[in-house]
Amino acid sequence: EGDPQLREIEEEAAAYLFGDCGYLISVPIRNTGSGAVLELSLFAWDGETMNEVYMHDGIHGNWEKLGDMITFQESVYLLGEPNCCPCNTQYLEHFWNGVSFEQTGSLILPTYEGDPPSYCVP
Repeated sequence: EGDPQLREIEEEAAAYLFGDCGYLISVPIRNTGSGAVLELSLFAWDGETMNEVYMHDGIHGNWEKLGDMITFQESVYLLGEPNCCPCNTQYLEHFWNGVSFEQTGSLILPTYEGDPPSYCVP
C-alpha cells in the first residue's frame, strides 16, 4: 500500500560524527509502497561541495550508526517470494576509514524460525 512515487526524507537525516572530528551528512530517503525501499546516502563536506561517500538502497531497508561503522539491513528475495514476507535478511557492515567506507562484513539470515514456509523452499 502507499504511493510508489512518494519519497520522504526520514528523521535520521542529520550530521553524524565519524572519526575524531569529521562529520558526515546522512540523507535516508524512504520510497513508500509495498517495498518501502530505503535509499541511504552519506556525504562529506570538503569546504566547498558535498561529496557522496556512501550509497546503498534496499527493500525494507534500515540502517544504524555504530561508532565509525554503519550497518545496513535489507530483505533478500528468492524467485517467487511474496513482497510481504522475504525469506532472508541481509546485514552489511561498512567502516569509515577517514576517506571512504570499506565493507567489513556481511551476513544473510533467515527471517523465520524452524521449518521454512513453503514459498521459501525452491
